[in-house]
Order: sequence, then structure tokens, then C-alpha cells
Amino acid sequence: MPSVQSRLAPHFTGDVDQPIEDFLEEYKELVNKCGLTSQQKVETVIQYIDCSQHYVWQNLPGYLAHNWLDLHDKLCNKYVSPTLECQFLR
Repeated sequence: MPSVQSRLAPHFTGDVDQPIEDFLEEYKELVNKCGLTSQQKVETVIQYIDCSQHYVWQNLPGYLAHNWLDLHDKLCNKYVSPTLECQFLR
């Protein structure tokens, strides 16, 4: 996996102009090339997101269970069409 500071590394800020699906697709391609397991995908993804999003992600059932498919689905539901008035806060 590339260093978090690498310009080749995916990064998710949670901003309204950055669709979660784009980040997850880029991340998926990267982890598949690296051969990560479902558990490793969950453990590693947190490194590539903005610190402001850690609390949200770390409290999702898929993250807690180290289940990548569940985490992926919950993230797509949680970040569906965010607006400036309704950003996710701690």
C-alpha cells in the first residue's frame, strides 16, 4: 500500500464535492492489487480518510466487525448526496 502522503494514495475528506463511491472504487482497485483480506481492507482504509471522518467510520458496524462488504455498503448509504447543510459531524 502506498504511503498516506503519496500522491498516488487515495484520500477521502468527506467534502460534499467528493463522492464516496469514487474514493471507494479507487481504494478497492488498490487493495485488490495488493491482495488485502477483508479485515485488512477495513483496518487500512482509516489511514486514507480525513481525521474528521474517523469517528463516523470507526463506529459503523462493518468497521467494528472488520467486514469490508458491510462497511462499504454502510458508507455508501451514509454519504449519499450530502449537502452543505447536512454534513456529518461528530
